[in-house]
Amino acid sequence: MVVASTLFGVSNTLVPALAPFVAPVQIVVLSNCFAILLALPWLGKGWLAPPRAPWLLVAMMVVSGVSNVVWFEALARANVSLATALSFAAPLIAMPIAAMILGERVTPARWAAVAWGFLGTLVVLRPWRAEVGPGVWLAVLATIGFVGVYLTLRLLAGQETPARTVVAMSVGQALSGLPLLPAAWQTPSLETLGGILLLAACMQIGRAAMQRAFSLGRASVVMPMDFLRLPAIAVIAWAWLGQVPDVWTFAGALMIVSATVLLARL
Repeated sequence: MVVASTLFGVSNTLVPALAPFVAPVQIVVLSNCFAILLALPWLGKGWLAPPRAPWLLVAMMVVSGVSNVVWFEALARANVSLATALSFAAPLIAMPIAAMILGERVTPARWAAVAWGFLGTLVVLRPWRAEVGPGVWLAVLATIGFVGVYLTLRLLAGQETPARTVVAMSVGQALSGLPLLPAAWQTPSLETLGGILLLAACMQIGRAAMQRAFSLGRASVVMPMDFLRLPAIAVIAWAWLGQVPDVWTFAGALMIVSATVLLARL
């Protein structure tokens, strides 16, 4: 999960760097098409076998596809560190839901940890600010979608191979952007295509590492490690994009991180 979080941090920063040259939805479609090609050798002949959980696989593709299109649009419009901090609420919400689905008891202490993390989300978001723009609200919407992605990935971990799940995720995300692509198309330069290819490699290796982590460990242990994305993104966004996260973003992110770590230990 450490590898996945670091690579996701790099890919998240690449999106706003590429956005001035091509539309975010174009980045979604092209990067996932590249990702599919990169994953085909890894998939091998396993794709010929019938899926064990076809409807769950389709649900993951739909939820992942829609949330990824919204997420890329959010990264192009909002501060990358702020959007990333908001996305940390996804595993926080997903853990108690997964526990209920799997028949585990959610104690009052766990609900208290969820409430503390929700307050942290409000600190990052600060909806009372006049300058809250559409990019921030798009990040909130994408985070809600990520909850569904985390849940379906957790349920798929014991039923489908990591290779099939990762490729299915890329297919779903590529298909989700196709209806919007004709209106947004801009012919990319070779340099832009190179950046999109790098983005695809980071995404695909990160997804493979994340799915592998879910198959090896409990979600309550694996999910908190995703918080390594924030320091990686903060450094890269500052050095590359000149974006400096404010103290509220770090304070709220610390609240969310502490809530999720506490939830994993309860």
